[in-house]
Amino acid sequence: MVFPARRIALFVHGCIWHQHPDETCKLARMPKSRLEFWRPKLEGNSVRDRRQYEALAAEGWKIIVVWECELTNDIRMIEVFEEIMKHVSTHGQ
Repeated sequence: MVFPARRIALFVHGCIWHQHPDETCKLARMPKSRLEFWRPKLEGNSVRDRRQYEALAAEGWKIIVVWECELTNDIRMIEVFEEIMKHVSTHGQ
């Protein structure tokens, strides 16, 4: 999601597709077969994500990432909402 007036980019990432770096995440596992295909594909996604975050941050954007495994965590969702609201209130128009 993008909030252009507030320069906020909210990414909602699938844990496996974007290789969630949290070691406790059970969804971010590397597939067991066809590693020659999956490893470069999934690692490439992570590299691309970092480049996008850096480019947006360099242009003054606030980056917020929510992981698939966090979507059922009410506390995490409240934290994300509060982070967005804090950024909105400090950059109000």
